[in-house]
Amino acid sequence: MRMKKIYSMIALLAFCIGFAGCSDDDDNAVQQALKVTSADLEFDFDGGTGTIEFTALQAVTAVSSAEWCTVEVSGNAVKVTVANNPRMESRSAVVTLASGTETTEVPVYQKGDILDTTLVDPDITFDREGGDMTFRVKSNWDIEFSGFDQPWLTYTLEGDVLTLHTEALPDDKKYRSCTFRMVTGIRDMSYTVTQLDRNIVGEYNCYTDGGANGYGTCVIEATETANRYKVTPTGSAYDAPYEITVRGTEVVINFGQILGPAPSNPEENIVLCAYDATGRLTWGTTVEYVAPISYNEDGTKVRLVFGDNGTWSGQHVDGFYYSITENKNPTGSGLAAPVNLIWESK
Repeated sequence: MRMKKIYSMIALLAFCIGFAGCSDDDDNAVQQALKVTSADLEFDFDGGTGTIEFTALQAVTAVSSAEWCTVEVSGNAVKVTVANNPRMESRSAVVTLASGTETTEVPVYQKGDILDTTLVDPDITFDREGGDMTFRVKSNWDIEFSGFDQPWLTYTLEGDVLTLHTEALPDDKKYRSCTFRMVTGIRDMSYTVTQLDRNIVGEYNCYTDGGANGYGTCVIEATETANRYKVTPTGSAYDAPYEITVRGTEVVINFGQILGPAPSNPEENIVLCAYDATGRLTWGTTVEYVAPISYNEDGTKVRLVFGDNGTWSGQHVDGFYYSITENKNPTGSGLAAPVNLIWESK
């Protein structure tokens, strides 16, 4: 009889433990009943609507932590509406979903008043012919422009599309520029519009030592290859043609060009080498001596001021050198080393 009671107590205890275990499993099932399946809650400064999608076994309510973020539950989704953000800094909120005893939080993020514009580069360049350029300019503040006081430069703003228009350059001009301002909210930005003639053909006065000394003239002529030009010097140490390249708004002299026979020995040649003021030479074809295409103050003359652009590793290009070769290799001897060159069209 006593053994029967013991077995009964053991059976009852096992039942209770099993019951308790089932109860825990049921609680876990309830805790997993509310589940967010997707959320699209990153907004630009101008706000908009997003959606939280969820699954749940019971009715769901949603509450936002911020007034600028409102919520509405419909079916298995929450519609999240975010107002325009008038501030520079970004902001965030939390949407709390509740179902029965469960809750879950979903973050909402909105960017600040970041001006959306493709006017990233403050320098805008037109060719001689002029024409139109369009940019996207979007702000939640009014946009005001000033500085369009040159008749050759006008603008229109339709919606979020800004169009700049320039007339063709006059025949006696090679360059002109205008700076305008765009003000929106607390932002005040300046942009420079440049119009230039990239055609460098013509006769130039040539100077060394930053313009201190003249070393003759040169004529720049177009070749059959696009952006490739022939330079014919007169009055230099060696008046033989060589070639230059126009790349964007830069004039580039490359080296390693064989110019012709050496005056002292027709069996040897003169090669155009890059020259470092320390006395180093190279005729590597990837080394460059570069001049931005610029102009004098009234925009009637092209002005080319040559300088180093970092293409000669460990050295500095200060000019070029008319080097004498022997068996197709520079000997170190030569005719002259013009440095700090400036060319100005006549």
